[in-house]
Amino acid sequence: GILRNYKLNPTVRKGRVYLMQISTGEQHIITDPSVTKQFISFNVFPANATVSVEDEPWPVDANGHTERLCNFGEYSYRVEAPNYHSTVGKVKLFSAEKKMEINIRLKPAFGWLAVDDNETTRGGELYIDNIRIGKLPLTAKPEVTSGVHKVKIVKDLYKMYENTISVADSMTIDLAARLEADFATTKLVADDGVEIWIDDEYKGKSVWNGPLRNGEYKVTCKKESHRDVSQIIHIQDGITEPIQLKSPIPIYGSLSISSSPAGASVLVDGKQEGVTPLFMPKLLIGNHVVKVVMENYKEEEQKIVVHQDTQETVNFTLRDFA
Repeated sequence: GILRNYKLNPTVRKGRVYLMQISTGEQHIITDPSVTKQFISFNVFPANATVSVEDEPWPVDANGHTERLCNFGEYSYRVEAPNYHSTVGKVKLFSAEKKMEINIRLKPAFGWLAVDDNETTRGGELYIDNIRIGKLPLTAKPEVTSGVHKVKIVKDLYKMYENTISVADSMTIDLAARLEADFATTKLVADDGVEIWIDDEYKGKSVWNGPLRNGEYKVTCKKESHRDVSQIIHIQDGITEPIQLKSPIPIYGSLSISSSPAGASVLVDGKQEGVTPLFMPKLLIGNHVVKVVMENYKEEEQKIVVHQDTQETVNFTLRDFA
């Protein structure tokens, strides 16, 4: 230990070296007064904890270990880590024979949150105190610091779920959450080949089935050679009746077809339309294939483009097989 307050009868002069002998039951002579040190070693959990001795931080390795060679004496220490309860203490170092080893396992200042996995929560985003935790179901229960917290679950087509939880040290909170639907399963019906667009997003042709959140939507029907038609639909809980959509408006031009000799059958895009000479006052704009057929004559075919409010004319000269 440390020797203090020895009364020395001889006069002690400065600048000189003296040897002091101390006698007990047996007489011992201290010949190596420099052995007044030993290691203080800490093993802490969690490994990311910080160790401070006499308010001086000691570096901790990845295994939660730190040590340092110290002079004999008494030292105060503090061990702390995020989300754990800190601990303080004192260690007295007085022997050179064995290092002082201190093992400390901090008590958690957190619990865990387990959210019920069901069809309404699955795929939702979990928030704790407005911090995004992840998509449900989670692979591991998140750690939540002890205390009161606000929990939110956000999922498309469902109303936001909100709740307040109180977490205690080392306890698991089981949250039996069910989200309330905010949509209706909707069936939209259009004419054959008509494209269905909802709020300018393509959904399919002729028929579309799917969920829509409650509210208003702009539905547009599109078809080649037709003018787009839009309408507003209103979606509410419980509406399951099919909605018949308005048909696109056809855009026409006209076509005159003649042949030499006359009397040939006319097919437009494979459909029988009559015999030459033939006038079609209303033919959808766009590309068409016109074919004329007559007995004992070779079939003739032409590709044409019909424009809006314009008359196109096609003439055929038939050749006999001979």
